Amino acid sequence: MTQKVDYLIGIAVLALVVASVAIIFTDQPETSDQEDDNLPPMIGDGNYINYVYRDSQGHLVEATCDGYITMSGTRLIHSTMYTGWYVFDGLDTTQTLSVMGSVNIILKDNSNASEILITNGSSVHFYEVSHADSRTQGVLKLTGDGRICGYNGADVSIYIHSGTIDASSVKSDTTCVSTIGAGVNGSATVQIDGGVVKSKSKAAGSAIGGGKNGSCEVIINGGDVEVTTIRMGTGIGGGFVGSSKVTINGGNIVVSIKDGVGIGSSNGSSTEIEINGGNIRSVGKGAVAIGSGIDGTSTIGIHGGKVYAEADGHSAAIGCSTSMDQYKEGITASTIIIDGGEVTAVSNGYGAAIGSGFYSRAWVDIRGGTVEAVGHALGAAIGSGNVAYADVIIRDGDISAFNDGQGAAIGSGKRGDVTMSINIEVDASTTGEGWAIGPGADGDCTMLVGEMRR
Repeated sequence: MTQKVDYLIGIAVLALVVASVAIIFTDQPETSDQEDDNLPPMIGDGNYINYVYRDSQGHLVEATCDGYITMSGTRLIHSTMYTGWYVFDGLDTTQTLSVMGSVNIILKDNSNASEILITNGSSVHFYEVSHADSRTQGVLKLTGDGRICGYNGADVSIYIHSGTIDASSVKSDTTCVSTIGAGVNGSATVQIDGGVVKSKSKAAGSAIGGGKNGSCEVIINGGDVEVTTIRMGTGIGGGFVGSSKVTINGGNIVVSIKDGVGIGSSNGSSTEIEINGGNIRSVGKGAVAIGSGIDGTSTIGIHGGKVYAEADGHSAAIGCSTSMDQYKEGITASTIIIDGGEVTAVSNGYGAAIGSGFYSRAWVDIRGGTVEAVGHALGAAIGSGNVAYADVIIRDGDISAFNDGQGAAIGSGKRGDVTMSINIEVDASTTGEGWAIGPGADGDCTMLVGEMRR
């Protein structure tokens, strides 16, 4: 009898324990972000959706996705996206979304997200749903920290094939990272083939490209791109003390700069820029429009497209900015080769329109294209900035230069120093204190070929 009672008591206790454990697990909160990494890759739900995109040659392509995960609403059970396809359909979340593997996102109807962070070695592709399958155009607006970038130190890839990515009004002022690109000490490849991209730089980072102490490669083949910079930020290219390569083959690009760099790399950085096509407008306040920032170096090749660049302060419009230490004249340098396209450059400050900034050096080689340069203050239209150096050779092209300030049209800034070789007839004129071809008001000029004249 005693054994039977003990047995029944044991059964009751065991049942109570099992029930308690069930209650405990049932009452747990939804899966946290930290737990997401332990989940297996997610498989699509078997639905079909049509989407469109521009390929790297600009052709409109329509395709069908068979199997995807729909992400919508304000609360996500799982916020990590693994290798596969996802559809953002009215997503409105403040959670951080993570990318692990090769993730493809189709933007269906308007969505909002705080940020998308990408793990090392991972990539994310953005597409837009076919309008026949959507009520509105596919839009993703970034709020909060407002970034699509790699974790710090990560090597990531971001491809925007179509749709609208809007990161232009982020609330957070997180410094040093890219808004669309790499984190601190990381690297990123960003390719834009089509769609609409709006982005704003963070201090010491870029709107599109690299973060502080990092590297990036940005390729723009098409689309409409609009970026703004703040406090030493870069519009398109590398962040503070980093490196970048920027290639523009097409698209409509508008860059507004304040105390930073428009297209290139920020302070203490190196950059390589190749422009083969597109319609580009980069205008800055206290910033270089196309080139390198303070104590930086740049190599710029313009082979096609339509380019408008304007700058003031100590920077050239196309070229480089200044050196921080006046005793290190020429440490900031730029090499500029123009052999095609339509180029218009305007300087309103100490730097040249095409050439060097204040206390810096530039090598300018014009081999073709249509070039119009204007100087309004202390820098040359084509040549050196004030208290700066430049070597200029003009081999071919349709060249027009004008200066109504104290710099030359083609030559030196007010107190600059230039060595020049001009092998064709050019249109150069001034109404200020500098020469049409030669020195600025108090500058020096060495002519290797051609005639110096006012």
